[in-house]
Amino acid sequence: MKQSFLGLVLVYIFYCCTPVENPQQLNKFESELDAIFAEFQNDTSPGCAVAVFQGDKIVFQKGYGLANIENKVPITTSTTFDIASVSKQFTAYAAALLLEKGKMSLTDDIKMYFPELNDFPHHVTIDQLIHHTSGLRDWPQTLAVAGWSMEDELTYEQILRMAFAQKDLNYEPGDEYSYTNTGYVLLAELVSRVAEEPFHSHIEKVVFEPLEMKNSRFNHDIHNVIPARAQSYYKADSANYGSYANTTTAMGSSSMVSTVEDLARWLMFLSKNPADNLAVNRLHERGVLTNGDSIHYAYGVWFEESGDLPVITHTGSWAGFRAMTMRFPTKDFGLVILSNYAGFDRYGYAEKVAKVFLTDDYHLSDEKTDEPPLSDNYQRLAGAYVSSPTRIYELGSDDNPMKLSIDGAFEYTMVAADSEGEFFASEDPTLQLKQVGGTLSVSGAPLEKLSASSLPLGNYTGTYFSDELQMMYKVVMEDEQLFMSSLRHGPVELRPIAGNLFAGGEWFLGRVLFTTTADDISGFQVFGGRVRRLHFRKVQSW
Repeated sequence: MKQSFLGLVLVYIFYCCTPVENPQQLNKFESELDAIFAEFQNDTSPGCAVAVFQGDKIVFQKGYGLANIENKVPITTSTTFDIASVSKQFTAYAAALLLEKGKMSLTDDIKMYFPELNDFPHHVTIDQLIHHTSGLRDWPQTLAVAGWSMEDELTYEQILRMAFAQKDLNYEPGDEYSYTNTGYVLLAELVSRVAEEPFHSHIEKVVFEPLEMKNSRFNHDIHNVIPARAQSYYKADSANYGSYANTTTAMGSSSMVSTVEDLARWLMFLSKNPADNLAVNRLHERGVLTNGDSIHYAYGVWFEESGDLPVITHTGSWAGFRAMTMRFPTKDFGLVILSNYAGFDRYGYAEKVAKVFLTDDYHLSDEKTDEPPLSDNYQRLAGAYVSSPTRIYELGSDDNPMKLSIDGAFEYTMVAADSEGEFFASEDPTLQLKQVGGTLSVSGAPLEKLSASSLPLGNYTGTYFSDELQMMYKVVMEDEQLFMSSLRHGPVELRPIAGNLFAGGEWFLGRVLFTTTADDISGFQVFGGRVRRLHFRKVQSW
């Protein structure tokens, strides 16, 4: 799920950073940022903290809104937030330090460090963990299918057990980029095993203490008391907020708490042109797929360039927390925004803050764009397809005839190329759909259209079990509709799409594809954003 904001930002030209040297300028900047965050300047709502640095100085930092609504505690620049996936760059840096010391190698098979892992058909390397090319299933969706709620206690140890139980990969390692939090939890555990000490203690020693990040830590215990910690919220109705529970210790992929002050200090450290710090230099090394293509993900950061101007960023989202870091290394400029409100538009606010400190040549990304042209040829291709055996593609919909949906999670708008048999995604031009004769393919992978006919709904009913998740679902029919349920979930409606493919009515059950043997249902596979082919077999009722 890479954010379209980046692609829009990166096509603009940033000429120079406005020098920040005198009080008049600082007052001007403060008044402009106060206007940007005006909706949070009250004593009734959650809000955010902001820090901006230029060179080796923090030139602006301020808090808006409440860290705790119940007790009217204001957000300050010392308020600690869960920074969610922004944590990954710290995990990657800890791994880079060990790599530079020769304690491990990028090409090492991770099974060298994790004998508990199942024997996959293909090796997974440390490099593939770092760059999200491992094929490991993402833990949030996998655990949700297994019955967990995202407000249950989700521990580091449970996630490791889930990873060690995985029986197959989403795809052959190195073939694709697919963001997976599981890979970074395993990376944290790998760092711990190589360093021979708990991950949270090791990273305190090698990162937080040297950089004097005194208010940062990986939370390894949900019962820890963390000073100045913000509670996170969502809008329950027009007048009230609801609060989220945060009972997760997914170290490595998430679960780090920090402040805008500490994160600005970290970004300034990364921006110092560390010619002699090879571990920092590694953070900018992008992943490379088996076919030789370079991806935009480096070591826990998303790395892009516009001309000769690099933009390095990452976002985070967990419970009601939203986090954003951006730095423009050739301009020696960057920003951090942390929020405790689920509805916070971190992309939009980051753009607005950057525009205040950069020249007028910076344009916001909400400028109107032309609608992509329709194609009768694309509409004739409408239907559901499978790229055996890894992904499900659906072309066209009532609300958008040019839509491409992948695994029921990722959605793109397709644009016709010069040839009527070629299309590409307006959000990602590297995603190409091509028809040559009777063969249809996506980015080179041939597609097979699913038959429009399906079995009677009663054929799909029964009990299904996943050996990988030790989880059971029952599929029943009521009023000519199918529903699946478990002790923790359900009933969830299954809506027919084509053939044996159904849409699940929950985010973690994006698409359910029933498998057959001799015209009888033998099981089903769950497909979603970061989970593919998660198999359940049909069993006798328990």
